[in-house]
Amino acid sequence: MTVIEAMAAGLPMISVPDKGLIELVKPGINGFLSPADQPDEMAEKILELIDNDELLKKFGDGSRILAMEFSKENITSLLEKIYQNAINLKL
Repeated sequence: MTVIEAMAAGLPMISVPDKGLIELVKPGINGFLSPADQPDEMAEKILELIDNDELLKKFGDGSRILAMEFSKENITSLLEKIYQNAINLKL
């Protein structure tokens, strides 16, 4: 399952700040970012979600909302705008 699919399923995110993931994981909105060299911090974040149903729901809802930005309709609309701008520049 890709990260966006997991978000669409309403899952909270816990990740390391990787180039692609830093754009998808919004700390405090849909999850946590934890340094790759600090596994104890990541474990603490996992336990925090396990122990806090309200935070789990908040991050799950946040993930679902952020995933909608990547819907087929939104991506199609964005591509249409890009192509239209390219056509207009060529004229």
